[in-house]
Amino acid sequence: MPRSLFGSGKLFMLHASGSSMVEAGINDGDLIVLRKQDHADDGDIVVALTNGNNTLKRLYHRNGKIVLHPENKTMKDIIVSNCEIQGVLVGCIKTY
Repeated sequence: MPRSLFGSGKLFMLHASGSSMVEAGINDGDLIVLRKQDHADDGDIVVALTNGNNTLKRLYHRNGKIVLHPENKTMKDIIVSNCEIQGVLVGCIKTY
């Protein structure tokens, strides 16, 4: 992966699935590029493992809880006590 495009660190790619991040420009089937790390700042888009499922959402910490926010106004936040951050989004590759 070109460092000039995605920065440094251990990177990995996944296929996005679903429509929860369409308002962030991430569509079903897009290739997302993530930096492997176990922490993230509020507002970062992350891959998080919660209740045995991976999800791509925007992360916020509110009132001692973790809010995984979809960028799709038709969907609701996922609010959890804890989750495992697996990576932070650094890019999205579209194919046509």
